Amino acid sequence: MAIPDAPSIMLPLLELAGDNQIHRLPDAVDLLADSLGLTDYERRTRSSDGQSPRFYHRVFLAREYLNKAGLLENPGRGQFRITELGRSVLESRPSRVDLKFLRQLGGSPSPGPGGGQPSPPSEEPPDTAVTPEEALQ
Repeated sequence: MAIPDAPSIMLPLLELAGDNQIHRLPDAVDLLADSLGLTDYERRTRSSDGQSPRFYHRVFLAREYLNKAGLLENPGRGQFRITELGRSVLESRPSRVDLKFLRQLGGSPSPGPGGGQPSPPSEEPPDTAVTPEEALQ
């Protein structure tokens, strides 16, 4: 199995948070890797920067997108939990949560600084299947 891209991780991550508990990102990475059937090799494969595992980075990106869209919130450093909006999205039983789905919620969320507010719709967001570092290889 290939390492899933960030959009493919969004729904499983939201479902994980659906228990209304506070989760730590490293714990979520392990649980998602187990549920998605990642091999030890896939878990250890590093991003091109050599700093962090590729799967960890993609879960981090998925969490950031969901946070910016208002589906998750960060109650503390390295922690996240589902919001009321996130619960209502889960109740609607979407088949996939990706960037297109998040744009339909209102705006075009992008990870990074911005106070959790979606940015106004603009051009198509970059493909998150490959990080910028990976694209340079």
